[in-house]
Amino acid sequence: MRFSIYLGRTVKKKKITIKPFLNTYIEPVGTATDEKGNRKIYALYYKVTFDRRNTQLKSYYTTGGYSTLEDSIAKQIIPFEVKILTKIVDYETSLNPDREYQLSGLKIKYETYIESVDYTLDKFLRAKLWKATQRTNHTYHLALKFDNYSGMTNVFTLLEICDKLFPDFDKYIDKTFREELEGFKLYHKIFGDKQFEYNFATLIDWMDGTHQQAFEEGLKKLLRNDTKAIARTKEIVNRIVLERLKNVVTEL
Repeated sequence: MRFSIYLGRTVKKKKITIKPFLNTYIEPVGTATDEKGNRKIYALYYKVTFDRRNTQLKSYYTTGGYSTLEDSIAKQIIPFEVKILTKIVDYETSLNPDREYQLSGLKIKYETYIESVDYTLDKFLRAKLWKATQRTNHTYHLALKFDNYSGMTNVFTLLEICDKLFPDFDKYIDKTFREELEGFKLYHKIFGDKQFEYNFATLIDWMDGTHQQAFEEGLKKLLRNDTKAIARTKEIVNRIVLERLKNVVTEL
């Protein structure tokens, strides 16, 4: 199975080419044992070429490495990450079509844009919930962990715990925070938890408009075409996403 992916897409007649490879030029990250014995495993990288310039990026979602690109997990991750990289270059070049696009800053953008929308929202709300617990001046807030993001311990789980631990905790949740929590709750109702599947929405999916459209369609069903509520909910999510990207996006 060949994983060199040649994308027929062009931006001002400049083709994007993304080629995944195992980086055997650096030390292996470990070994794997199977019926054939021990094999070295190497980190997954991508070579991105645009307008005859190229750069290399390490896979974001690979925690270890692979002995071959035919590895079952690699075959899930590679198409997902190639899609994200393609979207990033397309989106960034569309922002400044008359400016020469530089691949030099792609690594930082890739590591930010590939973050899931769910994680971005959850992380933002966890930080606000942590501040709310601090305002209680209760020693119990020291026992809570706010950095263990997972589908089993999202911000709503933590909020439920806080309601049980801290008397009258509701008074520490202001109107803005309450609206943000409600917006994230609607988001979860529409998209659920896909953190263990490589088809979740990322920040670049939001910024290029594709995920915003999907979110709006879901909101129309949940909110019965209440245009004001739909616009407000989208604005809340958009504000949080832009806050996350404020030092990355070249032009909004």
